[in-house]
Amino acid sequence: ENYVKKAEKFPGGKGINVSKALSALGVLSKAYVVLGKENGDEFISSLKDVSTEPFFAEGRIRENITIHPEKGKETRISLDNFSLAENVLENVEQKLFSVLKENDFVVFAGRIPKGIGKERISTFLSEAKKKGARLILDSNSLSLDDILNLKPFLIKPNEEEIKALAGNLSFPEFSAKLNEE
Repeated sequence: ENYVKKAEKFPGGKGINVSKALSALGVLSKAYVVLGKENGDEFISSLKDVSTEPFFAEGRIRENITIHPEKGKETRISLDNFSLAENVLENVEQKLFSVLKENDFVVFAGRIPKGIGKERISTFLSEAKKKGARLILDSNSLSLDDILNLKPFLIKPNEEEIKALAGNLSFPEFSAKLNEE
């Protein structure tokens, strides 16, 4: 048995966290979120100060139990059975592209869900860029080659993602490779 002093439940994820930070800074944004029909309403109702455009798919979005011990590393247990159908991504594209303006920022954050291939996401992001969007990428699903092909405005990898992207390259070598493309 494990005993805890405090338990909290809140919506999150890389994209939602970006919108929360922007809202705290007084910057308007809209989070286009794909949610599971089984738990999406609860997710949306728990968001405060974040403008959302929800799209619903079958199933449940990923839920995590995160354990933060006083000492030691964080442990995360994730329910990982969410899968996305192609038509849901098409709905997101249609809605986003109908309002996208030149120099708007499009942040693609998080993992590509099961059911959608990396090539399809790359096409989606390339189309957004063709429409004038400035891409910001924060996803461990994209390789260095994917990122170089997309030529985003900004990438925001965490420490583990930088190590995976850079491989054996030093930071100056990695930075030079990004900039040469």
